[in-house]
Amino acid sequence: MQSGGTAASRYLRIGGILAIIAATQWIIGVFVAQAYYPNYSITQNDLSDLGATCHNATMPTPGSCVIFQPSSLIWNTVLSLLGILTMASAYMIYRGLGNKLFSTLVGLFGLGALIAGCCQRMLTLLHTASVR
Repeated sequence: MQSGGTAASRYLRIGGILAIIAATQWIIGVFVAQAYYPNYSITQNDLSDLGATCHNATMPTPGSCVIFQPSSLIWNTVLSLLGILTMASAYMIYRGLGNKLFSTLVGLFGLGALIAGCCQRMLTLLHTASVR
């Protein structure tokens, strides 16, 4: 019977698996959300449009945002899962490597994805800050 390796290698393995799951579910989720969005064009629409399409994105007013379901629900769920899984992966990477800078940067990416997934485009300032 083989040993599972050191604790560090186990943390890194778990972190890598979480990162792969995060990326895979995001790619599949984007395609599924695009399929449910009427007339979605990868050249004419932003990815954020899958959550809510705002015609005046700098300062949305009531009625200026259009939400297509189930595309919006799929997109927001996929983006939130990307954030959660990425932050969990960052923690595992930190436990495995002890590298605070890299782990913090990966974790901040995950936090941005989570905020963008939880805060629809109608909350423009918070959404824009998390995706830029």
